[in-house]
Amino acid sequence: MANNLEKAASNGLDDFVKVYVKEVFGKDQKDATPNEIAAATAAWRPYRDAAKGDGSLSYKKAISGDLNIGKIMTKAIQGQSIDKGGDPFEFTEIEDGINLVFDSANNRVKSFGEIWQGILNMGSLGLLTYFSQQAKLLNQINEKTSLTGKMSEDFRESIMDASVYANRLGISFSKVADGMEQLITESGRFKLINEDTINKLSLTSKVFFDSFSDGVSSFEEFQKVSRGARDAMDAIDKAGHSTLELGLNAKTTVKTMVKELEKLNQFGFKDGIDGLTRMVQKAQMLRMDLNNAFSIAESVMDPTKALELAANLQVIGGSIGAFNDPIRMMWMATNDIEGLQDALIGTAEGLATFNQESGSFEIVGADLRRAHAMAGALGMDLKELTNLAVQSAQRTSAAADLMSTGLILDEEDREFLTNISQMKGGRMVIETVDENGKNIEIALDSMSKDQADYLLSQKEQFKEMSTMDIARHQVTLIENLNRDVSFMAATARVEAGKTLTNVAERFGFDPTLFAEYSKGAIDKAQMSMLQLMGSENSDLSRLVSQVLDKQEVNKSTGVHNTVAGTVTHTHIHTSPVVLDDVKRNTINDPQYKSEITGNSLLMGQSYLNPFTP
Repeated sequence: MANNLEKAASNGLDDFVKVYVKEVFGKDQKDATPNEIAAATAAWRPYRDAAKGDGSLSYKKAISGDLNIGKIMTKAIQGQSIDKGGDPFEFTEIEDGINLVFDSANNRVKSFGEIWQGILNMGSLGLLTYFSQQAKLLNQINEKTSLTGKMSEDFRESIMDASVYANRLGISFSKVADGMEQLITESGRFKLINEDTINKLSLTSKVFFDSFSDGVSSFEEFQKVSRGARDAMDAIDKAGHSTLELGLNAKTTVKTMVKELEKLNQFGFKDGIDGLTRMVQKAQMLRMDLNNAFSIAESVMDPTKALELAANLQVIGGSIGAFNDPIRMMWMATNDIEGLQDALIGTAEGLATFNQESGSFEIVGADLRRAHAMAGALGMDLKELTNLAVQSAQRTSAAADLMSTGLILDEEDREFLTNISQMKGGRMVIETVDENGKNIEIALDSMSKDQADYLLSQKEQFKEMSTMDIARHQVTLIENLNRDVSFMAATARVEAGKTLTNVAERFGFDPTLFAEYSKGAIDKAQMSMLQLMGSENSDLSRLVSQVLDKQEVNKSTGVHNTVAGTVTHTHIHTSPVVLDDVKRNTINDPQYKSEITGNSLLMGQSYLNPFTP
């Protein structure tokens, strides 16, 4: 049975529903109940995803027999798509569009009628998704966080609107909703953010965090240093971009920076968050533990310990820079901890020397004994100190190599070129590809101006990229197209859902509860709405406006005197046309008659209940 269902699922929703109802319930589709149709619909995506596990279409299969365009296109796309999770039918992909047009089972293009029916089905399922998400959001925000009233309503509307933008980034509605619940839970307060800030969070978390949840967690860390949610996202965006321009991993920098934010309240940073960011970047360049600098700073705040450290390092000897002056160390701990980090790097660098035979930097002889003593005095692990010594000496050598070429480079350019280089055969080199895609190796000490310009042009690309550009470069073209399609579908879904909600609420009808209660009824309501709308939402708006402007049940005529003269106007009043088809369908379905009579979802409005005497 599973194989039949997987095969049907790969042919599209319509085929799958027919097969599922037959296999599971032993019925033809026309005889199935709405709940059984709903169960089949909900099961489609899991079976379709399971069918994808069969692998790509082999060359032998592709060239044997008739050419099946639908299957070939589907298989080609599947390998470049990313599973984004989310609610059923939340993400619309190119593959869905292919299944909408092609009948892969019969290797043919579907008729216009079949395509239109598929569009109607997708629209109906889209509305079901919208109202199901609304119900979930109501539960998460009101019940789990105790937020209620107009404040909750406005917050939930912001979340729903922001979920559309999140879909464009491959972030599901559930992740956004869970994140907003997490935001209130972690802060212990009704910490509300608007749609623009949620959108910024979605984009920033996609590019610079491992998950949306990590981005939300950063808010509380920033709050500890008096930064709000929007300020937090702006600071992270700035730190991420500056890190990319240095040729470093931006996610690593951001993760460490957020973790160490509380240090802003403990030590003196010359430029606040920017200063902390530079310290994190420097530690990343040198593969050093940032906490070593913080531990030394905490120690030298005590005048006695500052004097003791300076005295011990003077006895050990070597180039100890600022560590030679206890007063300066104390000042840097409270005003310029970044300078203290630089002093540590400079002191460690003097321990390493270049070995011509091995082609690498090493710590040997008397320097190794000094390293042991120095590590003890600084309260550092010997391995940390020696690694820092080798890395800092290596970077100094790279800078010297670049200077020897006569190239005029600013500090940022030198850092970028150094960060993407590596030691190889005793020289600092950059392994890359040229403009023709050929593998090349460029030594820093013999780099030409053209080579430098080519490499630095890649750095300039990071400067020109927006955060959205970076997000789109993280995935394939197909995945970007999938996300754009999902974004458009989500926009249509949410706007259509809002329109239907506004209409229904004017009549005292709650579509969110209705969606939870009955998928079958929602399908019928959607079909009715589509018939009313035709191809333009504006037609529906005019119809609704006409209905809502009527205040009486019967036809009435009134005469008004105006400056221009006497005007006679006629009011024609009808029952709510929008719900007529729902009523008729419901009356004809005995399964719903007993369930709907007197149900709370009708909000006590007898005129909406066709079974009310």
